[in-house]
Amino acid sequence: MNLINKTFTTLVLLIICLNSFSQKIKNVAFKQVGNSIVVNYEINLPELRIAYVDLYVSLDGGRSYNGPLKQVTGDISEICTSGKKSITWHVFDEYEKLNGHVSFEVRAKLKCLPFEMESFAEYNISGTSTIGLTYGEVKNIGWYGRVKTNGGFTIADYKADDTRILDYTGEGYYTFTNEVKHNRFGITGGLVYRVKPVFYLYAGAGFGSRALYWNAKEYSILNSEEIGDIWAKNVNNSFLGGEIELGMMFRIKRFNISFGINSINFKFYEANAGIGFFFDRGKLFGEPKSILNNND
Repeated sequence: MNLINKTFTTLVLLIICLNSFSQKIKNVAFKQVGNSIVVNYEINLPELRIAYVDLYVSLDGGRSYNGPLKQVTGDISEICTSGKKSITWHVFDEYEKLNGHVSFEVRAKLKCLPFEMESFAEYNISGTSTIGLTYGEVKNIGWYGRVKTNGGFTIADYKADDTRILDYTGEGYYTFTNEVKHNRFGITGGLVYRVKPVFYLYAGAGFGSRALYWNAKEYSILNSEEIGDIWAKNVNNSFLGGEIELGMMFRIKRFNISFGINSINFKFYEANAGIGFFFDRGKLFGEPKSILNNND
């Protein structure tokens, strides 16, 4: 006896997740194998998603469906990988007979996998700092710490505004050159929030300093010969105090890139960017061993 009077294939994908996604179940087909029906399909899952698949049957050409079917085996219920799948329905364990225009509906509820705790390290640069290191840990919510510098350790001889040296005490006169230097240092920390599997936001605060130095040549009043090289700190464009930062981070498999903006005292602003990678600290360094003896 042929269980299938008429071949009719339909497809529906239902998605339940924190966000809506457009996913595909494709190449759905079914055939009779003995007293069972095998339904083949393909599913494409994004990263960090699982699908809960159920099978439904219609005896009226798709106008209504019964299910989910219980007497099924194969790629049913929890599906964790993409690719070709098959479900075997043991018909007579659930139905006494199967008459009508038979069709099947594959339904999948897409859910987010729980995030695992991961560590990340990153190298950062900004307009005034060429050396920046970030380390953090995140699951859904995590933390990070960052230090930045440009390695500058210039010491000023004088102070200047935007036009002149304010406290010049030399015996000659000076002229500014076009040479400038920056001293940059910052140490910050804050929170990381995982908005989506591949997208993070971060915000932090800490201490920061940025000093701008102008170079000047010093000359003798008597013969205008160069007698020295001096540095003056531009006090109008040097800042010391609280530093805040906001930014975003994108994940590309095990790698990440970040973009953000930081400010010192809400007077000095600059953009920053970074590149790094995610890793499992436990697997990389080994889990810490307890110093306690469990037998005590």
